Amino acid sequence: MDSLKTFDTNQFLTKNDLCKEGNKVFKEIYLDKEICIVNGQEKIPIKFSPGSKVKVKGVEDEIFLRFAHMSSINKDESGVNITGNSSKYDLLPCVNDFCTCAEDCCENFSEDFLEKGKHRMVCNYRMSKLYWIKEIIDKINANEDIKIIQSPLKSGRGMYLRYVKIYFESKRFKSKFIIILEKKKRGSLFELYFTTAYPVVLKSLIKKLDAEYKNGKIKKEELFLA
Repeated sequence: MDSLKTFDTNQFLTKNDLCKEGNKVFKEIYLDKEICIVNGQEKIPIKFSPGSKVKVKGVEDEIFLRFAHMSSINKDESGVNITGNSSKYDLLPCVNDFCTCAEDCCENFSEDFLEKGKHRMVCNYRMSKLYWIKEIIDKINANEDIKIIQSPLKSGRGMYLRYVKIYFESKRFKSKFIIILEKKKRGSLFELYFTTAYPVVLKSLIKKLDAEYKNGKIKKEELFLA
């Protein structure tokens, strides 16, 4: 069933209250509890690292960088990118019909914080998907048909690394959502490390993901194999 819990960003009057509560929920769900992909008696834990903390404009206290990243967009994902060239023709029509945005990110990008040299802006729509990571993992564990993509193996000098992308399409919310994980080997066991998650809004990225799924799709059971 296509039902997912959303984080109600409309209940907050200020960016400070919004980010403070979102940061708290992120910690409670993803840092304080264990989340695993389960297959029978086997399970692979998903490790959520908070990363460093970052100062966001209009927010009193620093928030977790991992939370800030997944709850924001950069200029290349808005209507105007860093070089001033319009990227709006690569954007899907906005499907945000339930989050009240203080500013129009497509026409008036506002810099809220800097990450690795890129300006990012807090996005209420992205933050509203805060619960989706856990809820989509729960759907996988319930054996619902969710797209899983696994990248080719990168190995050498004792390293084992694959990227796993969980690609969810919601008809109810008219959106596509991706969770990106790193798959690493520890002894004879595998662990998954959360990288990021966000709604997919660029047509070029959808085309890329469709091609990756065609060549790298796997079943949940295959996550437990090399």
